[in-house]
Amino acid sequence: MDRDRQEILTTARLRGVTGFVMGGVDPDDWSRQRTVAECGIYMTFGLHPWTVINTEPAKLQKALEQLHTKLKDAVGLGELGLDYLRGPTSTSRAIQRTYFTRQLEIARDADKPVVLHIVKAHDDALKLLRDMGGRFHGIVHGFSGSADLAGAYLKLGLHVSIGCALLKSGYKVLKRELKHIPETAITLESDAPDMHPSGRTNINRPDIIVDVAKAVTDLTGRPTAKVLDQSSKALRILFGLDDPIRSD
Repeated sequence: MDRDRQEILTTARLRGVTGFVMGGVDPDDWSRQRTVAECGIYMTFGLHPWTVINTEPAKLQKALEQLHTKLKDAVGLGELGLDYLRGPTSTSRAIQRTYFTRQLEIARDADKPVVLHIVKAHDDALKLLRDMGGRFHGIVHGFSGSADLAGAYLKLGLHVSIGCALLKSGYKVLKRELKHIPETAITLESDAPDMHPSGRTNINRPDIIVDVAKAVTDLTGRPTAKVLDQSSKALRILFGLDDPIRSD
């Protein structure tokens, strides 16, 4: 997306997407993010669970120390979390839980919102959040679960962030139960350049959020403009921003 960045951002803004949150996954990613920072683009820095399970312990500890200092330049901490699909062994899962907890501690100490990546690990994620006292603020990125699961995160102070799952085949539980998730608990995301909709082979783009909002309308009857405005308002509050914003 680097080569076409300005065209992509211009297209998004023409469709009403005027702010962007870019998630970071490792120290190299954090450095690249800083080179593209501009008005309307905001950064979160974190150690993604894929990074955690594929990095040597010494480098991982150094990265965690870097995160302490670099977080002051970010609007939140993320992505962090648990991915038991990519890390299926008991050892890799234990390592993920350790670094998930340590990053949650950093976020809490810095009073930063979190961007959670949770795959096939919701029970453990919720337990760890509760064990730490709950009441974090932030989003569960790429949410595709039930209304009850959304409610469990909501009780801990988190929103569920919904994206192109609504534009893909499958995801029947989310599509069936979306209308039962409070609109104030939902934010929208593109996950660009990943997670492109069914039938599209090119990279995903931030302006797909408008199509996600229309899908929410189709499934819930909620007006598209209201869906977009509610998401923007929630994200502005969560990340402490003044500009209209939608999650990238």
